[in-house]
Formats: sequence, C-alpha cells, structure tokens
Amino acid sequence: MSWTPSRGRRFRRRLVAWVRRAAPRAFAGALVAAAFLGVAELLARGLTEASTSLRAEAGNVMLPHPTRLWAPAADATVEEHGVRIRTDGDGLRRSLREDAPEDAPRVLTLGDSSVFGHGNADGDTFHDRLDLALEGGHARARVRCGGVSGYSSVQGLILMDEVGWSWRPDLLVVGYLWSDANADTFQDAALLGQARAPGARALRILQRSALFRRVRGTVDLAAGRATSRQVSWPETSTGAATARVPAHEYLANLEHLARVARSRDVGMVVLGLPHRDEVAGTLQGRSDWDTHRGIQHAFASVHGLPYVDGNAVVGASGLPVTELFQDGVHPTATGQALLADETARLLFAAGWPAKRLVPSEGAVPASVLSAARAPGATNPRSVQRAMWEGARQSR
Repeated sequence: MSWTPSRGRRFRRRLVAWVRRAAPRAFAGALVAAAFLGVAELLARGLTEASTSLRAEAGNVMLPHPTRLWAPAADATVEEHGVRIRTDGDGLRRSLREDAPEDAPRVLTLGDSSVFGHGNADGDTFHDRLDLALEGGHARARVRCGGVSGYSSVQGLILMDEVGWSWRPDLLVVGYLWSDANADTFQDAALLGQARAPGARALRILQRSALFRRVRGTVDLAAGRATSRQVSWPETSTGAATARVPAHEYLANLEHLARVARSRDVGMVVLGLPHRDEVAGTLQGRSDWDTHRGIQHAFASVHGLPYVDGNAVVGASGLPVTELFQDGVHPTATGQALLADETARLLFAAGWPAKRLVPSEGAVPASVLSAARAPGATNPRSVQRAMWEGARQSR
C-alpha cells in the first residue's frame, strides 16, 4: 500500500483525536498516582520518625548524606542513649547556651562522637563545658559543636567546606582521631568514591524519600542484603593494620586544614582524646591508633599549636576510669569537663584570644611516619616521643 499525502493527513487527524481522548484519562491517572505516592510518603515519614528513638538505643542513627555519606537529621530532637540530642539547621548538635554576643570569638569543635558528646546530656558535652571554661577565664565565646558521630578527617574537610568555614570561626579545636584510626569494614576514600560513581547521584536523590528508603530496605531484607551500615569505634585495640584513613592521608588532611586556616587567619588547637585502656595502663604493646596519635602530636609541634594530652589530663585526676569513661573512648561528663578545662587553660596560657594561634608555616616531615612504624617502638608514649622529637628537629 502506497503512502499518499491524503493518507498522512488522515493518520495525523486520528492521532490527534486519540491523544485528545487519552490525555484527560492519563492526567487523571497521574493525579491519582501522585496523590497515592504523596500519602505513602507521609506515612513512611511518620513511621520513620516514630521509630527513630527506638533504633537510636543501638547507636547514633544517621541519615544518608549526598557528600559526607551520613549526617544527623537537621532541626531535630531525638533521644539517644538516654539523653536528648538537639540539632540545628545544619544537622550539628546545638549548644546549651546560644546567647553569646555576636562579636564574641567563634570557636568550632571538630571530631567524631567523643567531640559530639556521645551519651552526654546538654551541658555535659565537650563544647558546652568549653563554653563555661572560657567564660570562667573571662573570655565569653560562641562555642559551636562541629563534631559528628563517626566522622573522620576526610568527612571533616567536606563539612568545613559546606558548613564550617561559612560560619567564620576564629578558632578550631581539632579532635579527629578515633574514626580515622579505626580498623572498620571500609576506608573512607573508597566509600566516598562509590558515592560519586555514575548513577549514585540519582540514587542519592531517591534516598531523600522515606518511602523509597523503606521499600528499598524491605527488598534488601528479603534478599538477605544489609539494610544499613554500622560504623564502629575502637573500644579496644585489635591489632588490625588497616585504618579507615591511612596515616599518610590523615596527615595530609590535617595539613590541608592548617593551610586553609592560615589563609583565613583562623587559629587551631589540637585535642588528643584519651582512651580508657591507656589511662588505666592495661594496654599491651602498640595500639591501632598509635600512629595517628603521634601524628597529632607532631602536627601540633611543627605548627606551634597547643596540644591537649587527654590521657595525661584525665589520668592526673586520680579518678577511677569508670568515672571518666562510658566505654573505651567516650568520656563521661566528668571526663569532658577535665578535657574542656585543660583546653581553656592551654589557650589562655598561649595568649588566646589576643593571640589568634594561627598555624605557623611548615609541614610534618616524612620521617615522622617512619618513626611511627619503627620496629621496637611498641609503647604509645615512646611512639609519640619519637615522632615529637622528629618534628621538633625539623623546625
């Protein structure tokens, strides 16, 4: 059958007529589908909110984040480990007091759950105690918590680019340690690489839907796949060799933070968090975190920054470790107060806030990493001392 102009015109007329008849039905169907999905989404969100406090008993519940892998819910109030956690619009934990003058120095604390205040009520967290300690030294400051449970220095740099620097801090209290040194089931660089892979963007958009997350979780559960990822902390030393953030990357991250801080005239202090087994003297041989702790100490020395030796601080209190730690790494309210008081003391001794404590020029030499791996350096103190000596000689 030949195709003629008249047949073409008839075909177009029939097509237009069919579209006109089908369009209203299709539009109505789309409205019904949208309404159904909307109601289902609201129900899924309600179920998610209702179950959050229950699931939080096993750990800090985080939401997927497009660039940092996970983050707390923004503008939320949840119960975790028997304490109330309040977050601001950026998903960062709120401070008990938020009434400091606008022109007061801005202090931002950085780290993982120990800095976030795992198990600590408002007023007992490190940032709240630091606020009080600074005021006690006649330096009213606006202290904000930038610590997020499970965050390594890799995620911390992203957090600073997205939130931290725009807050215009005058001082950073840098306490990244446990999550970086922890031997977990993943390494941060690889996991972030997967999050940036083709197709991951579309998945991140879908993950914003509570309905999608619930359906996907149900399907994964039925298929025997993991429905969530658990991030651990170094309760004890396991002797594992692979850290979430290898030592050379950890050092590079600290150096990057120092360079940006220097370019912005922002000061820094390094917070060396304590561990129960080190304070109690029950740690045998080298720990998983020796190298990272030594790098912290050397980094502070090279750049002329105050270094808070958490083990020495809480150990000097003479209190039993059960009064200082909730577990291996998380300080109690008493432990947090000791760390905050010592941080404030070192800041005032260094001349802050009149002296901004901007990191000086310099870089931790490669020999520091070699010192950390040196055979025979099996005691955490000897490792730190060797690394500190190497850093001092390089200045």
